[in-house]
Amino acid sequence: MLEQLRAALAGQPDAVREAVAVADATRAEELCKGLPPEAVGTLDAVCAFQAAHWFSPLDGFLRECKALLRPGGLLALAWNDRRLEEEWVVELEGLIEKHNPEYNRAVKQNDGWDTLVASTGLFVKESPASLLEFTHEVRYSDAEGLVALLDTYSYVRRALSEEQRSELHEEARELVRTHFGGESFSMPYVTKLFLLRAVNE
Repeated sequence: MLEQLRAALAGQPDAVREAVAVADATRAEELCKGLPPEAVGTLDAVCAFQAAHWFSPLDGFLRECKALLRPGGLLALAWNDRRLEEEWVVELEGLIEKHNPEYNRAVKQNDGWDTLVASTGLFVKESPASLLEFTHEVRYSDAEGLVALLDTYSYVRRALSEEQRSELHEEARELVRTHFGGESFSMPYVTKLFLLRAVNE
């Protein structure tokens, strides 16, 4: 993403400055490591992809984001949802539901996030659209790529015991063998991107 931004601004070599935060960085100063201290409060955008549902408390995360941004700066939150148009993906959803009864394929981690964030009064929905959607696919060379992916999901990693995760891994491997043999395969996604603007004070 950063490479594409730099390419788009190739004639402006100093136009892009970035700070890539680690998962346990929670304060504005930590999130801005790699940038000069005066950068706090001047950033054009803060992006959190496949991550915001992990942050607790939410209002603390949002206040730190607002502290990073210039007035009217952009908060971009995005998640990938699996598209349920292929039989093997539907079967994978069933495996997850079997091991975690609280998981429901119809309920998405990103449901209503633009409204939730706007309700804090710190951000407003971007106009004319606060939600953008893009379809794409991610290619995997074998079942181990899918197994590794499963362990990144909070409703697997947080919710299942080590034994349950091992069982899910084996069932996922069998699912890939059944549908693809030894061939590579693609996971179909729709990316949902929520855009919100920091409220000027």
